[in-house]
Amino acid sequence: MKNKLTAILIFPIAPFFSFLYACTNLKNKFNGFVFILFYGLFGFTHTFSDIRADSYRKAWLFSEFNDNSYSDIWSSYIDGYIMDIYEGLLFVFLKQWTNDPHIMMAVVGAIGGFFIYLVLRRIIKDWSGIKNACLYILLVFILCKYSPVGMGGIRYFTAFAVFSYATISFLIDNNKKSIIGIVLSPLIHFSFILYIFVILFIKYIGFPKKLLFWLVVSACVASTFLSTSSWNNVISQVDIGTVNQSVASRTEHYATDETEAEFQSSLTVQIMKVQNTIVSAYVLIFLFYIKKRWNRLNINSYCNNLY
Repeated sequence: MKNKLTAILIFPIAPFFSFLYACTNLKNKFNGFVFILFYGLFGFTHTFSDIRADSYRKAWLFSEFNDNSYSDIWSSYIDGYIMDIYEGLLFVFLKQWTNDPHIMMAVVGAIGGFFIYLVLRRIIKDWSGIKNACLYILLVFILCKYSPVGMGGIRYFTAFAVFSYATISFLIDNNKKSIIGIVLSPLIHFSFILYIFVILFIKYIGFPKKLLFWLVVSACVASTFLSTSSWNNVISQVDIGTVNQSVASRTEHYATDETEAEFQSSLTVQIMKVQNTIVSAYVLIFLFYIKKRWNRLNINSYCNNLY
């Protein structure tokens, strides 16, 4: 029992090291609790002084938020004034208890951390062999994609975690109830409506692994060159306003040359571009490494599904 509680006992003294220790065995529910707790603590310790950060904007929105009921949020969504409902519903709930944006971010971190924990726990659940380099490479990559640093983007951070867990359950476990999580994801962040069609296509029609490999390679390469204005012509061909005026306004705003110039002048954006290039390079190296050594790595069915 003492070994099971080690991460919890370390947490008050050294939260980060406690988190790292917990990650070594997420099958242990006590470690899972520490994992979620760390994400909540990371949210609580956010600062809101950098006006370029998402967390600054979300803290300001939370402070100014004055919708009084859940029905107000739903009505605004149906009428096209907002893009999705998760953030508004969360704010309505929390405003009953607090006006502190630190507590708001702590709740966001805990909710996202819970689903991220479920994703990672599900990934290692079926593993019964010796942990090898392939597994660690995959787990490090996956954990990087769920970094708590992205928590400031409340809606995407949460939607990505929920959608990922529901997708794994739907595609690999054949749990048809998981379609609920997939369908609800666009209500957390509107962009996930595009992914629903992809998942249904993969599930019921199929997707050749070789084709998927080259699509991912193409996406990684393209992501280092594309900008927000790259989508201007695409967006102009689609009348999104017939579905949701708020979504249309946001996408059109991001596609303008003026917005692109504003983004390019930001040091934060430039740093993120470097980060994106590093992540893309990591994915490319990893994919070609696996592809070249597929037979020699003796990959079992578990890693094949994970891949």
